[in-house]
Amino acid sequence: LVDCEDLDGERQKLFIQRAYLQSLRLSDLLRDISIVTKIEEAPELIKVEELCLKDILSGVLDEFSAKIQERGMEAVNLIGDDSRIKGSPSLVYAIFRNLVENSCKYAGKNTMITVRSEKTEDGMIRVMYKDSGKGVNPAMLERIFERFFRIDAATGSDYRDDVGSGLGLSVVRNAVQFHGGQISAYI
Repeated sequence: LVDCEDLDGERQKLFIQRAYLQSLRLSDLLRDISIVTKIEEAPELIKVEELCLKDILSGVLDEFSAKIQERGMEAVNLIGDDSRIKGSPSLVYAIFRNLVENSCKYAGKNTMITVRSEKTEDGMIRVMYKDSGKGVNPAMLERIFERFFRIDAATGSDYRDDVGSGLGLSVVRNAVQFHGGQISAYI
């Protein structure tokens, strides 16, 4: 844009939009790499405190409310008020943020997100996240939490404006493990 002063306004706008989208992707990539690196290399520096899972999910759903509405989706927060853990606010937020973001990107229009919790017999909290979207090929389920693993965007998404880095679900897995939990996916 700096070197091509003779570009018409429409082409300038197109290039500015592309640069903006790329800067957002780069920002997301750096955020995700930073989270994974901190969990893996300096977990002792991550501060933990008493957290209400329902409140954190509400914050994430507020952040994504415009995108959820734009896609004709609905999100229901059924996490119990008593679902409290000792954990990192930023990591728990990252867990829910990445899950909701994936649903917005890949589940398809007019889908439902439901998140609920229950206490287990051993006093742990089980969180179940579900969307009613397209789903994932069962052969790929074991790999979706791997770093940089991505399902082909041509077959997995109709949300073309935003292609992921392949780190989101790796962040989720690492953050869940940091809190002493386990994660699995099923259809």
